[in-house]
Amino acid sequence: MKKIFAFTLVLFCKFCFAQTSEINRTNHWYFGEGIGIDYSSGTPVLDTLSPMSQREACAVMSDTAGNLLFYTDGDTIWNKNHVMMANGFGVGCESSSNGAVIVPNPGNDSIYYLFTVDCWENFGTHGLRYTVIDINANGGTGAILQKNIQLYSPSSEQLAVTRHCNGIDYWVVSHAYSVNKFYVHKVTVNGVDSVPTITFVGDTLPIQNSIGNAGSMCFSPDGKKLCFINLWQGSKLFDFNLLTGDLNNMIVLSTDSLEYGCAFSPDNSKLYVTLTFTPGYGIHISQYDITSNDSATIVASKNLIMFISQFGGFLNYGIEGLGSAKNGYITVARYYSDSIGVILNPDVYGVACNYQTFPIAFNGRLCKEQFPNINTNYYNPNAYICSNGIAEMENTTIKYFPNPVTDKLIFTNLNQQYESLNIYAVDGRHILFKRINFKDEIEIDIHQFSSGIYLIQLLQKNQSNIKSIKFIKSNN
Repeated sequence: MKKIFAFTLVLFCKFCFAQTSEINRTNHWYFGEGIGIDYSSGTPVLDTLSPMSQREACAVMSDTAGNLLFYTDGDTIWNKNHVMMANGFGVGCESSSNGAVIVPNPGNDSIYYLFTVDCWENFGTHGLRYTVIDINANGGTGAILQKNIQLYSPSSEQLAVTRHCNGIDYWVVSHAYSVNKFYVHKVTVNGVDSVPTITFVGDTLPIQNSIGNAGSMCFSPDGKKLCFINLWQGSKLFDFNLLTGDLNNMIVLSTDSLEYGCAFSPDNSKLYVTLTFTPGYGIHISQYDITSNDSATIVASKNLIMFISQFGGFLNYGIEGLGSAKNGYITVARYYSDSIGVILNPDVYGVACNYQTFPIAFNGRLCKEQFPNINTNYYNPNAYICSNGIAEMENTTIKYFPNPVTDKLIFTNLNQQYESLNIYAVDGRHILFKRINFKDEIEIDIHQFSSGIYLIQLLQKNQSNIKSIKFIKSNN
């Protein structure tokens, strides 16, 4: 059963992002005690079909048309019919803070990788692992092909994903247990690269006692900034190299204990951090303006956009995780509460960002500590640019097929606008130049190309309009 949220404030789609269709991968959320949110229409709708009772870890994946594929609480996997997949249990630890995230194979719409990191209760022993799922198997309900492939051990509870600067591959970032080491693994058309980029930076995390390795990690939508939070050591901001996977330029934002959740504003200019319930003190949400890229300026910009003191009354909930939603808002998890919070204008500095709390008809279901761990790069309106200087974007008018392609690639709906084209390998090598002389439909023979991912640049005569589109060459 679904019904419209009973909001005291109507949530319109303020940011109707004109990104690629991959924004639809974020249409469905499942979290807490059987709570679901459907963002397909632009206005959030309650979905009560989920049997999941989540603690912290959770992740959801939809296809590029916005159809639900599967979801997890970090331990169990449910398919689109809300039924557990065969062998879909024991894939991680449900009490791991950022314990799960889902990444599609860039060249195969059938294959998905569920990454999990272990929790402090297990001393992080299982480490970073991934499970391979063929979502088109079993009549489209999915099947597990490989389960719990370990990349390293032990791990902390933080896990995040963003797009590579080529706009095709992905970076999956995790953190080692009790040491100052970030592991960054690339996901390509060939699968998960088991050899990571490793950056030694930041604090040595506390050992197992008192949930020492818990906390959150999140990327800015453009993937260029990474926030890392440890529950006992505060929050840090890093620059992230989208070409190499390295972290650098660490800024210590806070050393406050019991900070937990993080999220960036849609325009990448603001960072939000939660401080969970602290006995004798209360809860708050901090906001930082990170546009200056200067350490002292960013730290000095800290603003409490929401603060509730314990002395102001009895608190029966804590503020925990933050989530970036398709409609441009940032959602706030109110632990063990039947309502959530929302930051309505997260791009705006100060209290004008407009934090609101109001009841939502969850039908008696309670929110827990986190929202789904989502690749916020799906919300990013900017084109990707790597060292080759080629931007790749999806075009909604130009049609091209088949993709993947073995012999001939056909383009239609060019509207007689383009004079010529270039084809580049994903590493920037120039492969082909061809004049198309303003035709509406063209055919390109690529049967001699090696298998892999390529970018096509379509150029107008004066080069005032350049469209760059990726395709995959397959020899199968």
